[in-house]
Amino acid sequence: MQGQCFCGAVRYRLIPPTDFAGHCHCQSCRSATGAPMVSWTSVPNDQFELLEGQERLRIYPSSPQVAWEFCSRCGTTLFYHSSETPYRIYITVASLREPLDRALESHVSWEEQPPWFEWELPRFFGKTDLPVDALHQAAGQGDLQRVRQLLELGFPLDAELDGSTPLMRAARKAHLGVCRFLLKRGARAELAAAAACQTRKPATVVLIRMLLDYGCDAQKMLPLVAQYSTTEAARVVIRAAADLELPADDGEFPLYKAVKNSTAMTRLFLAHGVQPLLLNRDGSHPLHYCACWGYCNRLQALLEAGVPADFLEEPPMTALDYACSNGHYDCAKALLQAGADPQAALFRAADYGSLSVVELLLAFGAEPDQRDDQGRAPRDYALDWLPDLLGRLRERMARYGRLRHRWRLNSRGERVVHVKARGVEDTRADGHAQIVARLS
Repeated sequence: MQGQCFCGAVRYRLIPPTDFAGHCHCQSCRSATGAPMVSWTSVPNDQFELLEGQERLRIYPSSPQVAWEFCSRCGTTLFYHSSETPYRIYITVASLREPLDRALESHVSWEEQPPWFEWELPRFFGKTDLPVDALHQAAGQGDLQRVRQLLELGFPLDAELDGSTPLMRAARKAHLGVCRFLLKRGARAELAAAAACQTRKPATVVLIRMLLDYGCDAQKMLPLVAQYSTTEAARVVIRAAADLELPADDGEFPLYKAVKNSTAMTRLFLAHGVQPLLLNRDGSHPLHYCACWGYCNRLQALLEAGVPADFLEEPPMTALDYACSNGHYDCAKALLQAGADPQAALFRAADYGSLSVVELLLAFGAEPDQRDDQGRAPRDYALDWLPDLLGRLRERMARYGRLRHRWRLNSRGERVVHVKARGVEDTRADGHAQIVARLS
């Protein structure tokens, strides 16, 4: 990484990695530069080389322990030395002409910042009265004429604001004209791929084709399209030779993404011959996801594709366990009809509190008197929630703070309570008393 002073008389080079990067608000840094703060990084002395301008450098020892180096021609503060760390040289980040090898990590001497310094002020482009996000706004609104005008004024094509570029803003709304214009001007297509793949606009398919034509990686687009977009968009990406059995960066296979989307997307991937038994990196599987969230039609599609009803995730757990733990009667019935073993799931159904699911398991041969490894019967798990389900939930979740709850009826006409406290949630059916009576 190379850097220089304002006039270019002093030039230097750093060899990464740097030690740190942060903003300093102390009085000394502010006085040395005339700025409200100074951004610093550092490297060991043997990773620093002065390329040019030794004769232009001047040293100002502000104390016996500290020395500042600056260009005598333009006055740029470049370096800082401390007797406490003689093996290290500190460099002003702003004097670098290449990107730093790390993000700025912290503010130091925060308590010394001047009272007049304010971060959240209106931000304008250059010396104009135009908001710095004017191009982003125009692109997001699909205003092609305004986009042209702002680019002619010098607005940067790929500037990122709040994590998005103008092309990303246009892609989110599928403004084809603006997207095509920005791409022709050289906007980086890959930055907009994620935004385009998460839309369901009528023009999404055309937009995805456009991005593929401009070099976007179909493999990176596939998991996003599978989870968020339409089957028409997915077909375009699949035809672009994406590997349907290659996991995404998060370790989830495309089929797992598809079951999060819809039954149609699930069946599309299965129709293309994807292997339905692949486990994600964390051991999870699409069948269990469907059972957990009650997506019965998607679950049925997986069973029809050959996934065994008792297929195990890692750590070992069946889809029927998930269905009964969450009271999803239809999913439980589909799994039982496909041959799932009802025995172990009875404990989970009794704990959840759904009498209809318990009756279903008993009808498929579950033994009410069985015992688990702790010597407990299914009836004991139902007893844990008596005599007052909501009171028991309050006791268990008291450490999370104030509890909010809402009652409703499920598809079987059973009373169900959903409770939440500081992001922790639980849902139970209020059928534990009937379950105790049924299993006694």
